[in-house]
Amino acid sequence: TMADDAFAGDGIASISTSRHHRGEEAAMNFDYLKYNFKSLSRTASHEDLAGQSAKDAEEVERRFHMPNEEGLAHLKNTSPVVSKKFHKVLIANRGEIAMRIMRTAHELGLKTVAIYAYEDRLSMHRYKADESYQIAPEGKHTPVGAYLAQDDIVAIAVQRNCDAVHPGYGFLSENVDFAAKVEAAGLKWVGPRPETIDSLGDKVKARSVAIQCGVPVVPGTDGPVDNIKDAE
Repeated sequence: TMADDAFAGDGIASISTSRHHRGEEAAMNFDYLKYNFKSLSRTASHEDLAGQSAKDAEEVERRFHMPNEEGLAHLKNTSPVVSKKFHKVLIANRGEIAMRIMRTAHELGLKTVAIYAYEDRLSMHRYKADESYQIAPEGKHTPVGAYLAQDDIVAIAVQRNCDAVHPGYGFLSENVDFAAKVEAAGLKWVGPRPETIDSLGDKVKARSVAIQCGVPVVPGTDGPVDNIKDAE
């Protein structure tokens, strides 16, 4: 079930109280694993395959839906680079991109905040997050423009006590101004530092950085070409 929508600051809030449909996903996991395991193990008996498939399906289900602390402990034991430096992350994206980030965040024990345009109010990423907020009132932005509304997105992250912002890819993920605004608001930017985005997002600057670092580059000019004669 979903809480009633109500304006909260610049966003419309809705908190999902039922994030996973475990029964449906467990069945999907079982069918997927059973099919693929049979395809790869042609010499095994039907009984062995069924037993192994069930075991694998249970393991996938356990890991995907495991409690947050257990999930974090599991990842700490298998990956030395995992570090829990924040607790609540706003995902500045939508659809499949946001869903993938949410899954990883949940396995790390992090709470997730989704944002959505009015036109995306029925999108699944809204309902899979721990919290979800409409970026702005209907009509303020275009469906795509809402996800480019830097100030509105940062305001939601601050108002909802997020520790970090994950941009996903596309939209604002390579926007140096947005990355700088996130950090200026005291939030963790999950991605390259603003100065790195600025240096590598521009082809001329990126080439210069590569040369300074001793990285081989293809032959070309040292700066931008602004006339046909130089291009020739």
